[in-house]
Amino acid sequence: MTGEEWKPVDMEEIKSIACGKIRPFCVDSVDMDLLGTELEIAAEGIKNTIHQPYVPAGLKYALAGRAAGEYLNVLYINGTLKAEAPVQTVKVGDTQISYSGAASVPSLIASLQSAGERELLRYRKLCF
Repeated sequence: MTGEEWKPVDMEEIKSIACGKIRPFCVDSVDMDLLGTELEIAAEGIKNTIHQPYVPAGLKYALAGRAAGEYLNVLYINGTLKAEAPVQTVKVGDTQISYSGAASVPSLIASLQSAGERELLRYRKLCF
C-alpha cells in the first residue's frame, strides 16, 4: 500500500462524491446539513469497523456510498424521495414482463448503506 491511501480522507471531497450519487434521486437540492450529519454517522461506522481513529483516503468511495445511502434512507422514510420511475414493458411473443424502478429503491439504498464492505477488511486493524 502507498502512503497516500492511508492519509485521512478529505470530507469536502466526500461530500462532492456523495452529492453525485444522491442527485439523480432528489426532487429538491441536496440538504448539505443533513448530508454532513449522515456523513459523520457513516464515518463513525467505518472507524468502528476498522478500529482506526480516522477514515483512510483509500476508503473515500465506500464512505461516500454509505453516506449517500443513509441520506437517501432518511428521504425515503420521510416520503420525500423521488421513487417514481417509468414502467418499462418488454413483450416477446405472448410473454410480457414489466419492470418498475420504484420497487428497486429500497434495495438500492441497502446496497449503498453497505458499500465497500470488503474494502474495509484491507484497512482493519486487529484489536485485542
